Amino acid sequence: DGAKTWTCVKSLIWNHTILAFPLVVGSYPILQWRGITSQGPIPSLYEIFGRVALNFLLEDFWFYWGHRFLHTEWGYRNIHCLHHQFNVVIGMASSYAHWAEFIFLGVGTFLGPVIIGGGHLMSIWVWLWFRQMEAIECHCGYDSETAKAHRG
Repeated sequence: DGAKTWTCVKSLIWNHTILAFPLVVGSYPILQWRGITSQGPIPSLYEIFGRVALNFLLEDFWFYWGHRFLHTEWGYRNIHCLHHQFNVVIGMASSYAHWAEFIFLGVGTFLGPVIIGGGHLMSIWVWLWFRQMEAIECHCGYDSETAKAHRG
């Protein structure tokens, strides 16, 4: 349905430009304080993927409990129902959410880099790429091996 898709696109533009962009820019001083650097050599693949794995563990914990809260009667009625209104399997629906949900669950994405601290900015870029690909893949409707892992 073209109208629903356009509604989704407008929500994505809003969420990513008005909400996410300022939060990402604003998080940089926090990441610097935690020792993230863009200087020096790019870290080894072992370091990058080790950090990505730790970030996934921390983010998954946050997402699990946050998503459970969003499925309580109050959370669903007031916040999360918007995400479930777009019931067509399409990757961009992963970010189709109420602004509060977008921010609340998005915090988990930055928990790992903030908690772990240190490291190179390249590790965070790789982490963000994998995290976004996971979110899209979970909402795209394809029956891939990683999607099966999410369903158990």
